[in-house]
Amino acid sequence: MAKAEMKKRKAASEASATKAEDGGSSGTRPAEQIAKVTGAAGWKGFCTAFASIMARSLTLPDAPVLAETEIEQKLRERKAEFKEKKLQSLENKAVKDQGHALPDITQKNFELQLRKAATQGVVRLFNAVRDFQAHAGENEEEKLELNKVPLKKRAKVIAASKEGKFKDVLKKAKQPKQPKAK
Repeated sequence: MAKAEMKKRKAASEASATKAEDGGSSGTRPAEQIAKVTGAAGWKGFCTAFASIMARSLTLPDAPVLAETEIEQKLRERKAEFKEKKLQSLENKAVKDQGHALPDITQKNFELQLRKAATQGVVRLFNAVRDFQAHAGENEEEKLELNKVPLKKRAKVIAASKEGKFKDVLKKAKQPKQPKAK
């Protein structure tokens, strides 16, 4: 009796499915029809995927079935590369910070003296650059002498003369200014 009832239900569902395909009204809503079609297709896709997974041969019989995928291998390779890069960057940082020492709080006066000396040196350098740039094109005699030098050698001569002039300006900046006599 149960078999007969199941056959009737199956026949009724097939009839309603054919009416739905023909555009007839079977009493079900369109969303339910879509769900039925999607559900059947979903099971078919699931069955296919499950069959392909189960058909795989495993290198380790005790290992989980999906543990040996290509994606898992790529992830392992990425992790290994990341670890290598991290170790390399730590080594590079150690080499870079080799001569660096954190300031000692007990040596605060010494640190302040170092900072003051560095600041004075930078100020002196910038002042020398400003003075050099301000007086760069004033000497007419040198311009005439440079015109006599061949073009190919002129760049070297100009560079050498500017270097010498800059050193002179920098030496003048290093000399402390003497107080004026009253």
